[in-house]
Amino acid sequence: MEAVREETSPGRAGKYGELQGDSGGRYEGEVLAGRPHGSGRYLLPKNDGSGHMVVQYEGDWVQGQRQGSGTRYYVNGETYIGQFVSGAPGWKEEI
Repeated sequence: MEAVREETSPGRAGKYGELQGDSGGRYEGEVLAGRPHGSGRYLLPKNDGSGHMVVQYEGDWVQGQRQGSGTRYYVNGETYIGQFVSGAPGWKEEI
């Protein structure tokens, strides 16, 4: 991700920043060393050509990955609310 606006110093967490992804996505929230770290959200361009953004994920980030509590919004309208591990939902199957 490329920093669009970052109100922080290298090595300091908890400062607000905006980072632009290569795919057109945008991160808004706390940053550390130019990466998402802390509380924030990731937005993607809406697929209708309007230029509007939609939230894909909001929650905790650790060193650029979704880690901890968060909410993932899917295009089909489904929502996952829970824990994320190494960037992925922490799905648990019952046997």
